[in-house]
Amino acid sequence: MKKWFNAEQITTVVSFTLAGLLLIGVYFLILNIKVLETNVLRFLSVLTPFIYGIILAFLLGPFVRFFELNIFGMFRWKASIKRLLAVILTLLITLEVTILFFSFIIPQIVLSLGSISVKLPEYVIILENLLNEWMDIINLNQDWSSLILDSSENLLQSFVNTLQAYLPKLLDYSWQFTMTIFNLIVGIAISIYIILDKERFVLQVKKIHYYLFGQKITDDLIDLSRLSLNMMHRFILGKALDSLIIGVICYLGMLLLKLEYPVLISVVIGMTNMIPVFGPFIGAVPGALILLIVSPIQALWFILFIIVLQQFDGNYLGPRILGDSMGLPSLWIMFAIIVGGGYFGLVGMFMGVPIFAVIYLVFKRLIHQKLDEKAIVIK
Repeated sequence: MKKWFNAEQITTVVSFTLAGLLLIGVYFLILNIKVLETNVLRFLSVLTPFIYGIILAFLLGPFVRFFELNIFGMFRWKASIKRLLAVILTLLITLEVTILFFSFIIPQIVLSLGSISVKLPEYVIILENLLNEWMDIINLNQDWSSLILDSSENLLQSFVNTLQAYLPKLLDYSWQFTMTIFNLIVGIAISIYIILDKERFVLQVKKIHYYLFGQKITDDLIDLSRLSLNMMHRFILGKALDSLIIGVICYLGMLLLKLEYPVLISVVIGMTNMIPVFGPFIGAVPGALILLIVSPIQALWFILFIIVLQQFDGNYLGPRILGDSMGLPSLWIMFAIIVGGGYFGLVGMFMGVPIFAVIYLVFKRLIHQKLDEKAIVIK
């Protein structure tokens, strides 16, 4: 019997058919991109507790391991008992630190913000008088003076209008805050399950990867995962410790210099210090502006103090805590911060450095491997 199509022709037809179906699918996907985006965001919203749980397990994991090996490692108990006690101790310490933060720092921040809002009209008058004095000194004409003062008043009025516009949304924000707390509590429970049964989850993931990708690719992926996790842990925990110390030193220094709002400004300095390179400047600007309204002399002393503090952090404290854990040249650190901040804001500026450090190290290894295979020596 004569065949109408040979195997090669059948393969070609099937290939073109699949390609056509794929193009049609992409076309309809583009037409319904908004629907797809809505469903993806909804799916991620449902998974929020699991995302929180994975992040908490990632952050608390090193502390659990430390307590498990160094505190309970001396006892001849079952490994599961040691792990459970280490998790309980980690959660108790974390809870204690959180309670201390909310019971001491948050009320001080609220008090400072309330004081600023109450004294704001007085500060505006002081600032206007100061501007008038400076304008008289530099012989600035009255038209420019009126323009600057009117702009200041318009800016203040815009700020007040913005607050009034957002006040009706307070109930919605309260509901979002309630849902965040609920998701966080569920996330804590999920993180406990992940940490307690970490080995089983890792084994399951390994089996899936070995089945899908084979041994060589999976081994490379495991090596990359370990490298990424170790680098992330060192950077995040090291930077957090560094920023905590800088925040405390900033608070003590502001008390010593008798500057206003030490808690509020020190918290801002400590939090923004988590961002490499640009963090100190980002944190110093709002503090300097607040103190400039209160007293220009205080603002000047604050700027000088921050310059000294950041020199101490950049040249002594930071290298002692972080060392050269990133292994990135300064140019690539700047590149990672700018690109990460451009796409993902402050979070991107913070996470861009360790993520790019992993990418940089992987490419560095691949390039050196290829050069060694070809016996190329670059001098």
